[in-house]
Amino acid sequence: MAKQKKAAVIPASLDLADMEALVRWQVETFCQSKTDAQKDVAGDYGFGNWKGLVAHLEERPMVKPPPEAQGKPLVFELSFSRHEAFQALRKAGLHADSFRNLTQAMLLAARQPVEVPTGTAEVVCPYLRSEYPVRVKVRVLRYGLPTDLRIEVADRLHGPRLQEELTALAVANAPGIEAEREHTALWGRIKETLAQAGVTYEELRSQKVALPRKGFEALIALADGLPSKLRSNLHSLCRWVGKEDRERAARWLIAEFERPEADNQLGVWIWELAMPGVAGDLIRLIEDRRYGEDRGCLCLALAKTRDKRAARVIAAALPEKGVTRWAIEALGMLKAKEHAAAVRAFLQDGNADVRREAKKTLKKMGLPVEKPPAPAHLVKNRRTLPKGLAEWSANLDAEQVEPILEKLGGCVEGFGNAEKAEVIAVMDDMAPDQTRAFQFPVRHQGKAGDVWIVIFMDDAESPDLAVHADPALIAEWESTVGDL
Repeated sequence: MAKQKKAAVIPASLDLADMEALVRWQVETFCQSKTDAQKDVAGDYGFGNWKGLVAHLEERPMVKPPPEAQGKPLVFELSFSRHEAFQALRKAGLHADSFRNLTQAMLLAARQPVEVPTGTAEVVCPYLRSEYPVRVKVRVLRYGLPTDLRIEVADRLHGPRLQEELTALAVANAPGIEAEREHTALWGRIKETLAQAGVTYEELRSQKVALPRKGFEALIALADGLPSKLRSNLHSLCRWVGKEDRERAARWLIAEFERPEADNQLGVWIWELAMPGVAGDLIRLIEDRRYGEDRGCLCLALAKTRDKRAARVIAAALPEKGVTRWAIEALGMLKAKEHAAAVRAFLQDGNADVRREAKKTLKKMGLPVEKPPAPAHLVKNRRTLPKGLAEWSANLDAEQVEPILEKLGGCVEGFGNAEKAEVIAVMDDMAPDQTRAFQFPVRHQGKAGDVWIVIFMDDAESPDLAVHADPALIAEWESTVGDL
């Protein structure tokens, strides 16, 4: 079923400069050509092309605000957690793209959890719920964790409504704001503690110096009395202790791992510090199923210790969902050939990441891996895609690709299990940022044609899948796949 075209509607407060800013943002963010970005922006507002959008803006009559809208500007201040500020402005009816651009630049330049702008950090945001143009000044008073804003609205009709909505959103965001205030206050204490030990956070992060024992002990003391949600701020600092304190830091992190509501990143920091002296503790935790998926990184940590019990303990955890992928990698680190049969069973696992890890581990063990189907339909130059094809695309989890391709086989003749296996085999060997394209001859509704499949490996677990084919096939395909 063809999609119904959206009616062309541009809010009164948006003008051509706003549309051009959207185009620039898409060009810079998605590496689009200006022409493609213009087409996308025009389509978002219901126009077939950029020229039509521009003509509409140039020809539409200007609606003046009524006399009762005039008066002294309404000014009020609000706080939001850093990542909620932009969304709150949007939810209240503002076209907040200029605010997003401003705060992205401020985030990149930030050196403290909360910073006061040295100059005027102010943008003008169009208000989208008015029948005449209304523009709102948004000034950043303090940026970070959390962010304080000053809002100025010259319109007396819509200003109170905007204030009411933003205030309600700020109240709803109060727990997040308080959490960020606690975070900022804690980091003030952390930096003060480091200064008393004679180092700075920047020096530690750049690995110019090690964390002195005095500073490490002071940080552990600082953790006493802190809730779990704040203790996590101290864990990553342990990776910078001196060599003589690594085992002590690892033991403290293991004790933290056993606390209720422990930070799920603790396994990563334990892995970084793992050494033979903590192997017994790691074995105890891996064998304790109460800790669930968080034990995955502990398998890598145990492998790092090279303890003679490691392979047996790790192999026993292989069947546990959420631990499997890490356990396979850990066995590969140990080159534990005695467990190769157990690893080989995961070559057919439903999780693509697990399959890839099993294949890599068997290769590390020096063992043969089942030969994948030959990539007979792989195309070297994806720019050879012919014109006139329609496209369907989506960002997927790796395990979604196989069932999606299964549905493609239901729409056409000539794309079956062998073709699906060919695509999956190539995808399983792709590295992040790689692109691969396939051309499959098929028949759709009795008509011969080609289906082009393009995979971009966004990261190891999140490929972008695009299907290019005759428009009639893509229309049927969209109805088959539905919303993902």
